[in-house]
Amino acid sequence: SGWMVINFIITNIYHASLFYFGGWNPIIYQTLSSSFCNGLHPIGMRQVQEHYLLAKKQPTTSVYAPFSWLYLHIGYHVEHHDFAKIPWNRLPELRRIAPDFYDNLKYYNSYMEVLIYFFTNDGIPVSIFLEN
Repeated sequence: SGWMVINFIITNIYHASLFYFGGWNPIIYQTLSSSFCNGLHPIGMRQVQEHYLLAKKQPTTSVYAPFSWLYLHIGYHVEHHDFAKIPWNRLPELRRIAPDFYDNLKYYNSYMEVLIYFFTNDGIPVSIFLEN
């Protein structure tokens, strides 16, 4: 689509500018930073929660952490996929007014719970990916 072309052009201009003004150092820094931000710490478990610890017939899960507003409610992942145009600050309200759709789904209460589950589980069952 046209937006993909625009995104591609802007991204390449940005990276070319980084290289022109700073050489390889800023490019290496950004690459390493984006790699480390998904590390094995509670907040890094966001990637695991969204894409690996899946339930049958449920393509993603949510985390309803006590301080989720600090992370811009990024844990409300199922709600976000259901209604992508709802602003981040309205996602908890969406879950509150539609409990029939969200209360029966698999979810976690914190990213620490995701971290513990990830390390105590026997592994990521590949069959779940095939069944979804």
